[in-house]
This record gives sequence, C-alpha cells and structure tokens, in this order.
Amino acid sequence: MKSQKVLLAILVGSGLLLLFSATLAGIWTHQSLNQAKSFQLAEASDKADQALMVVRPLSLMTLRLLPDIEIWRQALTLISESEQIVTTLDSFSAENVDPLTTLPLKPLVTQLTQVSDRLTQMETDCQRSLIAKVIIECHQLTAADQFVDDWLVVGNWLTEEDPTVIVLFQNTEELRATGGFMGSYAKVQFANGNISHLLIEDIYEPDGQFTGYVEPPAGVREYLSSGKGMRLPDANWQVDFPSAAQTILNYFALGNEQSIDGVIAINSDLVEKLLTVTGDIYLPDYGMTVTSANFTALARADRDQFFPGSQQKTNFLEHFFNVLKFKLTQLNQEQQLQLAMILRDSFIDKTIQLYSTQTDVQQIYEKYAVAGSLTSSPGMMYLVESNVGINKANKDIQRSVELNIAPFKVDMHVKINATDLPYINYQRLIINPLWSIESIEVNGQRLETWDEEVITNSHGHEFRQIGFLVTVPTNSSTGITIVIDTTNQPATDFPLQILKQPGLPPTPYTIITEEGTESFILEKDI
Repeated sequence: MKSQKVLLAILVGSGLLLLFSATLAGIWTHQSLNQAKSFQLAEASDKADQALMVVRPLSLMTLRLLPDIEIWRQALTLISESEQIVTTLDSFSAENVDPLTTLPLKPLVTQLTQVSDRLTQMETDCQRSLIAKVIIECHQLTAADQFVDDWLVVGNWLTEEDPTVIVLFQNTEELRATGGFMGSYAKVQFANGNISHLLIEDIYEPDGQFTGYVEPPAGVREYLSSGKGMRLPDANWQVDFPSAAQTILNYFALGNEQSIDGVIAINSDLVEKLLTVTGDIYLPDYGMTVTSANFTALARADRDQFFPGSQQKTNFLEHFFNVLKFKLTQLNQEQQLQLAMILRDSFIDKTIQLYSTQTDVQQIYEKYAVAGSLTSSPGMMYLVESNVGINKANKDIQRSVELNIAPFKVDMHVKINATDLPYINYQRLIINPLWSIESIEVNGQRLETWDEEVITNSHGHEFRQIGFLVTVPTNSSTGITIVIDTTNQPATDFPLQILKQPGLPPTPYTIITEEGTESFILEKDI
C-alpha cells in the first residue's frame, strides 16, 4: 500500500511538473511569436530556445509521432534559427567588408532551403493533426512554403547563374510610362553570389554607340525624337514593364551592352525615402550634403549641357551610392524595420519593378506582382502620363480623376494642375479592347483626332491604347473629359480595375455609379 502511494505521488508530481513545464513553454512560445512579429528576432530566438528545452524532450518522449507537438517543435526551431539569418545579415556590415561587392546571398539561400524543408514537414504534420488544423490552418503553411520555394528560385539564379543585371535610375520629376526619365543606370555583374563588378553610367553613353534609325511610336515621334527615331533614353515608353524591359535590352545590345540577363527599374523617390532612414549624407569630395529634399535635383542630368564622355554625373552617383550602401549596413533594429517597410511598399506601388530574361524567374516576379505587368481584365482602366516637355515639371503636378459609370458608357474627368513649370503631357488611356472612344475634350474643346491602336502585353493580351497631347500652363489647370462606349462589354458587368502608374504620386479618385459614390486615394492597383 505504501509503495502504491509513493508511485501515485511520483506520477502526480511528474504530471504536475510536465503540466507546469508545458505551460511555461507555452508562455515562452507566445512571447517568442510576439517578438518575431515585431521583428525582434534576436529576442524571439532566445525565447524559442527556452521553449525548445521543454518541447524537444516532449517530442522524444512521444517518439515524434504526435503531429501537434512536431509542429510546435518545428515552429520554434524556425524562430530559433532566424537568429542565424540575422547573424548572416550582420556579417554584411562587419568591419573590412565591402558592402558593394560582398553579399550574403549564398548562406541566405542555404538557410532559406532549411526553412523550406521545415515548412514542408510542418505541412505534412498539419494534415495529420486535429488541433493544429483549427489553430493555424494548413493552407497557410502551404502558402508560406510556396513563397519561400519561389524566392529560392530567384536566389539560386543570382548565386548559381552569375547574371548581369541593368539597374535603371528613373527620375519621377520627368514622368514616363514606367516611372520616369532614365537618366543613369548601373551595370551589375554577379559571380558566385557576390557582385563582381558594378559600373554606373549615363544613359547617353550606350545610346551614343548606336547610329541607326528605329521608327518611333506615336508620342515619341512627334514630341521627343527630333527626327532621329526611337532612342535608348526614351525606350521605357511602353506601358507594360516586361515589354519595355525587352525593348530597353534591345537598345543596350545595339549600344554594345550585350548578354544582359535582367532589368531592375528604381524610381528616384525610393532614394529619397531611404535618406529619411539613414539621415543626410555628406559627400566630402563635392563639399555638399545630400538630403531627401535635394537628391533628385543634385543627381539629375541637365541635358542642355550634356556632352558625350562627361563623367560628372556618374562620378557623383557612384560616390553617393558608395556612402549610402555603407550607411544602410549600419542601421539599428528600428531603422532596419523602417527599411523593410519602405522596400515592401516600393514593390506594391511599383517604385521598384523587376524583369528577368530567365522564364522561371520572370514568372515569379509576375506571380507576386513586382514585374510591372499590364494585367488583363475586362474592367481595366489605366491612365498613363508621359512628360514630353523635357523639364522636371512633375514634382509640382497634382491631378484628380472622376469616373461616372453607367451600363453602356463611362465618363472620365481628369483635372491636372501645374504650378512652377509648364507641363506638356502625352496622355494615354489603356482600356478593354472591345470598348471604344466616343469623344475627348480638353478644356471644353473637342478633339478631332487622337492616336489610337490595339497594343499587347508581354503575354500577348490585347488592350486599346488612346493617346493625345495635353498642355498645362504654369499656375493653371487643364480639364480632360473622355467618353468611353462600353456597349460591346458593359462596364457594369464586372469589377472595375484601376491601375496605378509607376512614379505617379497618390491620386484622388471618385467613382460614381447608380448605387452611389465612392472616393479613395489611388496608391496601388485597386
């Protein structure tokens, strides 16, 4: 009898200890998850390690047969190993490390492969679980695993294929279809996951190597070509970025820049946002301080004074980006979070657009809507401005849009305001190819003609493109009214999709239908 009481006491004590330990592990897990959500990865990793001291023995005691415990263990291990990713990224900012040529891509790809393996196992355990299915939903694990696997394709391309990529710097103060005038670019060569060569050049350097003639499209022909045909500086004219990127690479090839594997377009306002995180940058070689307010003015090219072979702008940009990249490696945890949010938003609003000549990589860019693709939708409406006045008027331009939607007709009203500089805008509208234009008025004056054609995106989907010139004098406004006939495919039969042009600031929209009025600020495709 005494031995039975002792055994019972031991069992009760063990049960209470196990319950206490599991409860403590649950508390640590909760704290770890909250810290991970706040990007406090070092602290989250420490808490996960504490919880694993309980969960790992539980896993062994149950012979790793209970899926709920296994999911718990794998999740904690993922958080614990996040510290390794932080350590890898921290190595990027260590002393004697050149941030321009030393990238942690290879170790990051290895670590993400481990993350993918753990997520795959968690998916399997989730399908066998009774509790986890209710708490986390297995499809969320599937989506996370697919996300990691997709971007591993991009990581492997960069680390294994040694691509050469052109980075276009687009000035949004001189707006163009893909974001802005391409004043400069960087040629970036990867080797074994590192940048082996980086060269910043003026866009006119490769353009000057081409002496042929290419028939320009409408808009470029009348207002930009000066009879010289289509040239590289205006090659981002197409509204579909993958199509524009292919055209740009063709012109680079004509300018003796061949074997390019990808294009990254970056708008100037991204650099301005980065400077709000890093703070002002002093350039001793130039005796000037670069701020978020003056960067574009300092970096832009004065084309009236341009001459082939000039290195003034490229030297300035190279020096500036050297300092900027170094400062980005020195950010504290709060600044790193700000940087992550800026980059996330920059992909959403098309401040950054990506293109790759490798099909599987390009498919991933398009899947996650970072390719700037012109999407095919029956209810798509896309207003595109192009500054053909060869000035920097767009920094002071404001506009608003109102759409009156009836079953067989859409009245579009656009108002554009200019202040310091006159704005000469080649205005385009991209719509369903089955719709037609009934009339166009500019400041109440009906246009007799306009440019109109059916265009295709990189996948061959068709769209109707309308283009015409709109001038806005200094300190005035211009109103545009476009009447669209939607009889062939009524506009009220499907959702309206409004695309945002890269480089365009947030724009007020008002939608008026028989059901009511809705107003919003267009900051991304909606």
